[in-house]
Amino acid sequence: MDLIYADRKLDKNETDQSNRLNKDISDSYAAGQISNEQYTHLKNEVSTAYQDIFKKRIGSVTEQDLETVDKIRHDIIDAYNNGKLSNEHYTNLKNEISNAYQKIFKNGIESLTDPDTEAISTIKNDIRDAYADGKITEMHYKLLNEKSDRLDKK
Repeated sequence: MDLIYADRKLDKNETDQSNRLNKDISDSYAAGQISNEQYTHLKNEVSTAYQDIFKKRIGSVTEQDLETVDKIRHDIIDAYNNGKLSNEHYTNLKNEISNAYQKIFKNGIESLTDPDTEAISTIKNDIRDAYADGKITEMHYKLLNEKSDRLDKK
């Protein structure tokens, strides 16, 4: 774990090191070299490292970069499905991703200086689709709907 955080930066190298460490832990457990308690503790530490890596990636997203947020979301789901993230860390990251989407949609709503019916409809559809795809939480969905509904009343 110290090697992963040695330079206090989280990048591709740290992801590769975390992947190797995660595999080594699983292999050691399967070979009976570590106890269940040690395995659980080590897996949680690796999950924490992955969470930190993903949080840094989410934090580096620019204002309107939905493509990057989609990629990070996909990587988080993949990491969870491959046992690299605990349920708790996965839930935390889903909330972080929802925040990132919410900020992007909010900026999109606020950037509509002279909103027409088609522009409002498009952004509402994008928000609804994001919610249906599990990209944003119900709370963010409601907040974004309230904000976009105010455009209709202008």
